[in-house]
Amino acid sequence: MTVWMKPLTCSGLMLLCLSLSGCGTLMRGLAPYEPQLYPATRDVLHSTRNDLCWSYYICPLLLVGLPVDLVVDTLLLPGDALRVAHQER
Repeated sequence: MTVWMKPLTCSGLMLLCLSLSGCGTLMRGLAPYEPQLYPATRDVLHSTRNDLCWSYYICPLLLVGLPVDLVVDTLLLPGDALRVAHQER
């Protein structure tokens, strides 16, 4: 393997992982949801309980994106907490 192919391969793998991650966060922005804390993380964890998810090999892709969903949900936590507090009133 030449010197320039190893960094190129690593960059390609990182780009692939990043493009497959964050599915729950994307769905959070597209679908209307009831205000709750950590909605994308909950959706991903709920989806992995389904046998159909595992039979179509979707769950490994969801689990790859779980850290991204967790980080984004944590960053958006103050806004989500305000929405939950306003809903309870």
